[in-house]
Amino acid sequence: MDYLLISGFLITIGSFCVVFGIAEKSNLKKWILISTGLFCWGIVAILLVVKIVRY
Repeated sequence: MDYLLISGFLITIGSFCVVFGIAEKSNLKKWILISTGLFCWGIVAILLVVKIVRY
């Protein structure tokens, strides 16, 4: 699959998770959603670094 497709998908999922995590009332759900969103953004950052290093 294309890098842009994968990273766009992960950024979108990460954004939704962070936004809904911030809006969530329950403390446990809030941190699960926020950490899932940050994890998705971290994967995108790692993929970007790997792509830059490869070239």
